[in-house]
Amino acid sequence: MTPAHHLPEELMLAYAAGLLGRAGSVFVESHLALCPVCRVRLALLEDLGGSLIEREAGSVLSRVTVESVLAASERDGAPAPPHARAGHRCPIMDVPRPLARVLPEAMAAEAWQVDVDGLLYYTLDVSDEQCSVRLLRATKAVVEPLHVHEGIETVLVLHGGFAAEGDRYDRGDVAVWDESVQHSPAFDAGTLCLCMITIPGAIRVAADGPRPHD
Repeated sequence: MTPAHHLPEELMLAYAAGLLGRAGSVFVESHLALCPVCRVRLALLEDLGGSLIEREAGSVLSRVTVESVLAASERDGAPAPPHARAGHRCPIMDVPRPLARVLPEAMAAEAWQVDVDGLLYYTLDVSDEQCSVRLLRATKAVVEPLHVHEGIETVLVLHGGFAAEGDRYDRGDVAVWDESVQHSPAFDAGTLCLCMITIPGAIRVAADGPRPHD
C-alpha cells in the first residue's frame, strides 16, 4: 500500500540540497524506500538542480500524485532502484535498507529503554547535532501522554500504525509535528508497532505525567 502521508516539501528540499546531517538523511532515505511517490518527487527536484530547486519546487511537487506515480509504474514496469527497496531484516522485523545499514547486528533487550508502560525506545548511533534518532516500539495498545517538542519531530511508521490529531498513520507514513502542535499518539491494539523518530530538542509534557522518550 502506498503511504498516504509524505515527506514535507522543506525536508525534501533540504535533502536534495545536501543540507541534512546523517540522522535526517537516514530518516528521509528510509521513507523513500517505502514510498514511490516521494522517490518521484525527489527525482524531479534533483533534475531541477541548484538555484532552481527552491524557486520551482512547489510547482513541480504539486504535480506528483499517488495516481500519477502508480499509473507510470504500471505502464513502465520499472522496479524501485536497489538502494530504495524495503525488506531487510533487523532483529525485530523487516525494515528499509537505509535503516538496516545503521542498526547493530544484535539489539540487546536491555538496550531498549522504557518510555511509558507499553512503549520502549532504542537510540541509534546516527544521532547528530541536529537531532537524535530513535526506534519506538509499542508492544500493546497504548496512548502517549499529551506532549510537544522544541523544534520539529518527524515519525516514520515501519510496522503497525497509530492515530493522532485526527489522522491515521500506517507503514511508510510520515507524521510531522512542530512546537505548536500538542500530540498524543494512540498505538494500535493487537499488533506490534515500530516507528523511527527524530527528536530535535527537549520534550514538554502538557500535564503532569511521565515524559515520553525522556
